[in-house]
Amino acid sequence: MSGYGFGSKKPPADKPAGTIDLGGLPSSLPPLKREDEARAVAVGETLGFVDRGQGIRRRKPAAMPSVNLYVKGPQDVIQWFIDYTDGQGHSAYWKSIEDFKRFMEDRDQ
Repeated sequence: MSGYGFGSKKPPADKPAGTIDLGGLPSSLPPLKREDEARAVAVGETLGFVDRGQGIRRRKPAAMPSVNLYVKGPQDVIQWFIDYTDGQGHSAYWKSIEDFKRFMEDRDQ
């Protein structure tokens, strides 16, 4: 059976296998004239391009450290907690725990 052409060409002895010949590519960017840049910006504006503030990066706030908690308890107590969370419109159980924490802190003062 033929090798479908794979491995039929041997790389030149002076170049290791797997390298790419980049000899014809320029090593630096071509010089940019202010007139050319201004013309390109004007054409871009006529086409509807808008400057989005390149170079300005917004950082995401650091994620709050979190832990998992598995709670096992009587069904009626756990169901009450789930109903309370849903009733308050919380999207996570920890928000209901935060409510309880605030309640306890206010009570202690």
